[in-house]
Amino acid sequence: MVLQHQCFGDPADIHKAVDIHRQAATLGTNSHTRKAQYLSNFGVSLDSKCKFFGEGLDLENAILAHPEAVDLTSTDDVALPGRLSNFGICL
Repeated sequence: MVLQHQCFGDPADIHKAVDIHRQAATLGTNSHTRKAQYLSNFGVSLDSKCKFFGEGLDLENAILAHPEAVDLTSTDDVALPGRLSNFGICL
C-alpha cells in the first residue's frame, strides 16, 4: 500500500497501509514469534505517513513502535540489525 501510494499518489493508500500494519501489530501477545516484525513494519508505515502528511503524532507513534520491536528481538536474531536501522531512520 505504501508503495502503491508512492506510485499513484492516492492518500487513502497510505492510511490503509497504516491501519493494516496497526492491526497486525496489535494482534497476539508479545511472545508471538512475529510480533517484533509487525511492530517494525507498523513503525515504518507510520514514518512514511508522517513524511507525506507532516503529522507529528505519526512520528511519535513510530518512535514508540520501533523500540518495542527492538526490545522483542533477541540479540542473536538476524533481524535485529534491520530493526535497529528502521528505528534509526525514524529518528
